[in-house]
Amino acid sequence: MKIGILCTRCGDRILFVPLRDDSFYRLKCPGGHTIRVCLQNPKFELLLVSAGMAYLDGYYRESVASMNSAFEEFIRFYIEIIAVKRYFGSKSGMSQNLLI
Repeated sequence: MKIGILCTRCGDRILFVPLRDDSFYRLKCPGGHTIRVCLQNPKFELLLVSAGMAYLDGYYRESVASMNSAFEEFIRFYIEIIAVKRYFGSKSGMSQNLLI
């Protein structure tokens, strides 16, 4: 999947780059400008948008695959957040609660 990143100096050039796991991009536009971008969108959100666009374009199999990937990324994100909450949720460093 590729995402479009706008050159902030030119203002009219969009550069399409593959989606990365770390969300940090360093690009060079055709005008010679160096662009550094950090996306704040979670990966599952970008995959969900990709699934919707694929569905609207009639690529149903790709839409289902992207939706499944978005769901997996959401579950991974959820588990990471819950793990951080449980670790930092108590004064001793580890929470004793089994449920949220």
